[in-house]
Amino acid sequence: MFTRIMAGLMCCVLLSSALFPALPVYAQDAGVKAKFLPPATKTLFIVGQDLNAIGGMDAYPDGYVDSMPKRTPGGLSLSIGLQDLDGLRQTSNRGAGDINAQMLMDQSQFANCALIIGLYLGPEGLDKINSGALDANIDTLGGWIRDQARPVFVRIGDAFDHPTQGYAPAPYVEAWRHIVDRFRTLKVNNVATVWHSSTLDQTFEGHERLAWYPGDDYVDWFGMSYFAPQPEVYESWLNLAQQHGKPVMIAESAPRGFDLGESDADQVWEAWFKPYFDFIRAHSTVIRAAAYLNTDWDSQPLWADQQWGDSRVQINPELLKRWKAELGKVDWLHASPALFNVLAGWKESLPTPTPIAVSRPNVPSTPSQSGSGAFFSGNYPNMLKEAGYSDDQIKEKIDQVWNTLFYGDDATERVYYPVGDDMAYILDVNNNDVRSEGMSYGMMIAVQLDKKDEFDRIWKWARTYMYHTDPNYRGYFSWQHAPDGRRMDNNSAPDGETWFVTALFFAAARWGNGEGIFDYEAEANALLHEMLHKPETSKALTAMFDPVTTYVVFVPNYGDMSSFTDPSYHAPHYYELWARWAKKDNEFWATAAHASRDFWHKAAHPVTGLMPNYAYFDGSPRVWGDYGEFFYSDAWRCGMMVAMDHIWFGVDPWQVEQNDRLLKFFADQGLDRYTTRFRVDGTPVPPQHRSLGLIAMNAVAAMAASDPMRWEFIKAFWDAPLNVGQYRYYDNLLYMLALLQLSGNFQIYTPQ
Repeated sequence: MFTRIMAGLMCCVLLSSALFPALPVYAQDAGVKAKFLPPATKTLFIVGQDLNAIGGMDAYPDGYVDSMPKRTPGGLSLSIGLQDLDGLRQTSNRGAGDINAQMLMDQSQFANCALIIGLYLGPEGLDKINSGALDANIDTLGGWIRDQARPVFVRIGDAFDHPTQGYAPAPYVEAWRHIVDRFRTLKVNNVATVWHSSTLDQTFEGHERLAWYPGDDYVDWFGMSYFAPQPEVYESWLNLAQQHGKPVMIAESAPRGFDLGESDADQVWEAWFKPYFDFIRAHSTVIRAAAYLNTDWDSQPLWADQQWGDSRVQINPELLKRWKAELGKVDWLHASPALFNVLAGWKESLPTPTPIAVSRPNVPSTPSQSGSGAFFSGNYPNMLKEAGYSDDQIKEKIDQVWNTLFYGDDATERVYYPVGDDMAYILDVNNNDVRSEGMSYGMMIAVQLDKKDEFDRIWKWARTYMYHTDPNYRGYFSWQHAPDGRRMDNNSAPDGETWFVTALFFAAARWGNGEGIFDYEAEANALLHEMLHKPETSKALTAMFDPVTTYVVFVPNYGDMSSFTDPSYHAPHYYELWARWAKKDNEFWATAAHASRDFWHKAAHPVTGLMPNYAYFDGSPRVWGDYGEFFYSDAWRCGMMVAMDHIWFGVDPWQVEQNDRLLKFFADQGLDRYTTRFRVDGTPVPPQHRSLGLIAMNAVAAMAASDPMRWEFIKAFWDAPLNVGQYRYYDNLLYMLALLQLSGNFQIYTPQ
């Protein structure tokens, strides 16, 4: 239940058993059907309702998950508000604990958990919903849910009938249907709706509960609250659910009035927990999910002085033993790699991504045979020398930047951190995590500079910790880890794999192949195979390249994230090499090279040259939060990627025109003051700042430009100091990549 409801919302939950007539225990076949229904005799176990209550994260280390390391809940419950979407992507606290749904979804230990959202509408929100004023928020929420690629239950206007909610029945029903209709239009297939009653003897203005019912076609589950161990009170609600053929979720439950830390374990178990579990089992054919609120109520301002107590099971060791024994029984469903597949309709909810471009681009399927680039001529331009800097100056700067990033001050300069005798990671200092992007950049920098020890250390860390061994994910690398190796997100970011493969081929050429994971060429080919053929062995993941368009996808899963792309991920100059060096699929990689060049034509704005962070397959910007449609951090790299393809292959004259447009746009902003965040038409988007990373990328873009102003961008790059401190990771790595390219030291090494 959302925390903005007045503090007296639950004050009436201790009810008399005479409030509803007692009904018989249900027959074994209750006849209920619903989306994401667990198998017969199984109950999905859920924990909520705030980040401290759930735990399992560095910032929240003392929650339920920390006390139950072997049994992560099958579902996690949080509440957010539709009118401001607080608690969806950023941490919010309305007096009842921190809420951040995105934070939960980003944790690798919760990758196999369903999500339960209590969606607060507000009495004044009903009219806004029904007038269309909140359509943007509904669509944002729907898109976010769709992107999670997991079952999501939404309790729309939870506790709809509570006397303090203020939801009038008719506008509530209209609002519910409006939300569901928009979700359906958006193809949010991984959502199930829960019609959650407060199950009190009173309702708002005395209305019958069915006055709020949106209809069987709009409701998947019934929901109820359980705070008192008096099961006969709830029989009427369960009977109503069965009449409509709907399963019931106990959407919130806790032993109100007990401080479990001060309670006798035997007494509180007999008084509340045993009746609670007995009630669920007595109605197990109807009650198919149960959420326990593992909360220190009295410490939260919203609930203080209301005698809610403390329902955290982990604070009473004896009680926790009983709890573990109960939750260890076979009828409870916890998180596991198999969980989603046993929930009814999950597989059917998975969309087959349909790209906007429905046919393969009309491009060649063979590698480029001629061009002006270094692959054909062997000439890698040294733009820094052409700009007037001496060989000694250039070498000194390369050495200085290398030593700073790899062996500089621990606290302010370096991003390379050795682990033991044979491993190392590249640290995103600002986020305190390790990313496949940075690891692959580190490997590429090392192989270009002939630094085998550093290369092998980074590769071994990536192969040890980031490489998936689970059959559904095997062969892909998770994009985000903690520095101690803990996986923070199961998903893969294909730019990491793209740079890994190419760096491994170069390593094979420079140093020869070793054994095991150091058989570089074998590792590169194995990864290329998975990048195209993963769907043959996994029901959870797509290929990293769309099979129709050949475009690299943003994230290879069966959610929406595989139906669009990131223009900066496109690397036709690498695909050209794979088309020649890979053991198979050579025609596909050749096609992908030509298709990516063609895609850039569509994604780049015809006047500014700006590309968005994310784009649909037709090149149009893809809205995602407050950055997807904009030219920002990912998109900074597009100028570099276009230039690399031009320098290495030089088969598309448009690329010079494109980078001329890009540099003109930034020159018009002022070479010494242009900022970093724009719509692709050039409209600035706050917040704005200067970035060394963009300065570096524009300098590389100048390598594939013809306008004389390109030399000004190169000089600005040379004069720019490295970042120190918090923001040294991304910007400084881009600076190092740019330095190697501008000096002619970023070269192709062909394996034998």
